[in-house]
Amino acid sequence: MKRLAIASLTLLGTLAIVLQVSFAEEEPGNEMTFRLVSTGGNCFGCEWTAAEGVITENTPDRLRAYLDRYKSGEFVFNSPGGTLVAYIR
Repeated sequence: MKRLAIASLTLLGTLAIVLQVSFAEEEPGNEMTFRLVSTGGNCFGCEWTAAEGVITENTPDRLRAYLDRYKSGEFVFNSPGGTLVAYIR
């Protein structure tokens, strides 16, 4: 009985993650964007890259293009999920 309860909870958790990623991919205009942000100060750590939106198949190429232009070292990600394969690339 205990194994069935654990298996059920695991399945429900996995399903919730899959549904969240699926719904996030379907929302139009939420593709991940990259932008250089700053506190306006002249200090170490006053500038970083904000990466926001859904990770799509285009995200790795867009990130490479961004890095060719800006060499920011620190990234702050805010994403509801997306394509796992693109995330790994």
